[in-house]
Amino acid sequence: MDSLHHVHIKLLAADLLTLTPQHTSPPSFVRCGHTVARAEVVGVVVSRDRREKFLRFLVDDGTAVCHVSCG
Repeated sequence: MDSLHHVHIKLLAADLLTLTPQHTSPPSFVRCGHTVARAEVVGVVVSRDRREKFLRFLVDDGTAVCHVSCG
């Protein structure tokens, strides 16, 4: 098990965009050899697209913009 399991590490949006997807269940990602299973995104919502079945928005933290979809 990764030594950082269940530890909160600060990642910037630019870091999130470099994550490598792992084909596991539940889905997870890897960055610098460490598994990332969850992320909390903090920034400014710069765009939003609300549709009948989903919500899509962009969050900018000053380093990059993350595309987020919910639905």
